[in-house]
Amino acid sequence: MAKLRIGLIGLGNISTYHLAGLRQHRALADLSVVCCRSRERGEAVAAEWGCRWTADYRETFATCDALLLATPHHLHYPMARDALQAGVRHLFIEKPVTNTLAECDELIALATARGASVTVGYVLRFVPVLQQLKAILDSGALGPPVAGLCRTEHGFEPADFARFLPWARTVAELGGGVLFSHGCHYVDLLLWMLGDVVHSDCVRNHTLLADVMEGEDSAFCNLVFANGAIGSYFATWAVRYRELAIDLRIYCRDGQLVFQQLEDATTRLVQFDAAGRHDLTPAVPAGDLGPTDGFISEPVFAAQMGSWLESVRSGREPLTGLREGRKSIAAVLGAYGSGSK
Repeated sequence: MAKLRIGLIGLGNISTYHLAGLRQHRALADLSVVCCRSRERGEAVAAEWGCRWTADYRETFATCDALLLATPHHLHYPMARDALQAGVRHLFIEKPVTNTLAECDELIALATARGASVTVGYVLRFVPVLQQLKAILDSGALGPPVAGLCRTEHGFEPADFARFLPWARTVAELGGGVLFSHGCHYVDLLLWMLGDVVHSDCVRNHTLLADVMEGEDSAFCNLVFANGAIGSYFATWAVRYRELAIDLRIYCRDGQLVFQQLEDATTRLVQFDAAGRHDLTPAVPAGDLGPTDGFISEPVFAAQMGSWLESVRSGREPLTGLREGRKSIAAVLGAYGSGSK
């Protein structure tokens, strides 16, 4: 079977992880075209991969079998729309899928009408230890889930944020603040583990990054799920000093699961039940995968890439398809609408 030709639009920081993931699957797929505004960067990547560079994203459509969009948030919708209208059958869009629900709904309608498949980049679902936690929940050993509690702590110095993420200054481009941008990963995680959200609200503020971004840099988001479970998520980009990167707790009728990733990127997975505390051995310690958040790691992106390529070849619905990707932004945008600043 011929290799799949992959097109890549956007060569920012996240693209390096997608390219690393693709390298692990070169027996199945290869890069056929890359698009970015910088000729120097584009030609360097094209030379490494033996493919073509273009500055016009529309020129990628006819020279690939599947297209990956790794661009700033506000560009996802117009680029995906144009690709679907041009006949691209397989798309991967970095999270969040679009900045509005109307844009997402238009892409769903377009993809459905044209028989196209769209995957959204919720890479946390491919972190082995989180898959392990999900499997315990799904086994029913702890009874039905009743609540979820998640906290993520990160910090940017204002000058660094302005330099590395200049496009993220405005809500129009970022789509919101930390809750919409970084936080949608963890809202998606809670959705994956606890089910669909029927209500969301939030409180948020601007502190450390108030001068360099319009959106909030800290937020508390409350969630109510269709099965009656409840959840709360705290996201911040405004801490200079922290205890840990991630703290996730899922409370079930007959026990509790706790996942933590500490400042040094080591991981804990603990189960509490009638027999007491059980320190579980994580499937793969996040510290073996990469720094800070465990999802910023080449093996996890390789697993995500493999899942996408399998869905392209098989025609099966992706684990994080377009409708699934819509749920997280609906929850966050709903929280913005009913919350307070």
